[in-house]
Amino acid sequence: MSYQFIHIESYARVGSNQKGKDTKWNIHQIAGEAMRNDDDCKHVKEPKDPAVIFGVDAYAAAAMAQKWADSSIDASGRKLRKDGSC
Repeated sequence: MSYQFIHIESYARVGSNQKGKDTKWNIHQIAGEAMRNDDDCKHVKEPKDPAVIFGVDAYAAAAMAQKWADSSIDASGRKLRKDGSC
C-alpha cells in the first residue's frame, strides 16, 4: 500500500512585520525561492534548476494568487488585507 501526502501553506502579498519577530516572507519571495532566484535562495550553496511536474511555475502561481487577492472582498465588501493569506 502506498501513501501520498500534500502540504499546503498560504502566504501574504506583503510579509507581516510584528514587533519582536522576524518579518515573514511574502508570496513573491516564496516563489523566488522555489524558482531558485539568487536573491531568495541564498541559504542553498548550489541550487539546481526546478522542475515543474504539474501546472505552472511558482512565478505564475504567485501572479495568479496576487490577481485573486487584489480582486477579493469579504462579506462586508472590504478588500483583503495586504498581509492576509492568499
